[in-house]
Amino acid sequence: MTTSPIQIIAEDAVAVAVGDAEQAQTLAAALRMSGDWIETVPGMDSVTIRFDPSRISLQSASQRLLSVKKTSRAPAKAAPNALEIAVRYGGASGPDLAEICTQLGLTEADFIARHTAQTYPVEMIGFTPGFAYLGGLDAGLSVPRRARPRTHVPAGSIGISGSYSGLYAMPGPGGWPLIGRTDQTLFDAAAETPFLIQPGQLIHFTAA
Repeated sequence: MTTSPIQIIAEDAVAVAVGDAEQAQTLAAALRMSGDWIETVPGMDSVTIRFDPSRISLQSASQRLLSVKKTSRAPAKAAPNALEIAVRYGGASGPDLAEICTQLGLTEADFIARHTAQTYPVEMIGFTPGFAYLGGLDAGLSVPRRARPRTHVPAGSIGISGSYSGLYAMPGPGGWPLIGRTDQTLFDAAAETPFLIQPGQLIHFTAA
């Protein structure tokens, strides 16, 4: 039996499964170009759309979404330049780094060298406004989430969990172990694009 890639979220929202975050970004871009949808949200392995049910039925929206998925292709383009972000690792800025290094059997210098050696793709934005999920974390740096989340994490904090680094654009609660913090402005309400980091970007960290 074939499983449908379409998931009904609500009477005005459906999601379609894709292979990975890059395919989600490509499909979302194609959907936005049509102007048919109220909202288009790419995830790590799916794209969710909201539509006006007074203009298009749920069935028609699903069929149109599948049609665009079949025809969308990533445009040929040069590799984007990575956004460089300076980080203060450890200490008060990264209160979990020392414990992480003990757990992994690394010195802080070794951890920082390995974390700054990678270039990280922004795979998704969520769970708080502007929070960036960055794929590609060195498998040797992987640790689980904290058993007890913090009620307040400062803006600019960088955490790690599983295969991801996470970047907090705004202050808020969070359960990711924190390794450092940047002074770079990640959210500016007065800017044309308030959040500096967007899905599909590449991020490279440097030690401040």
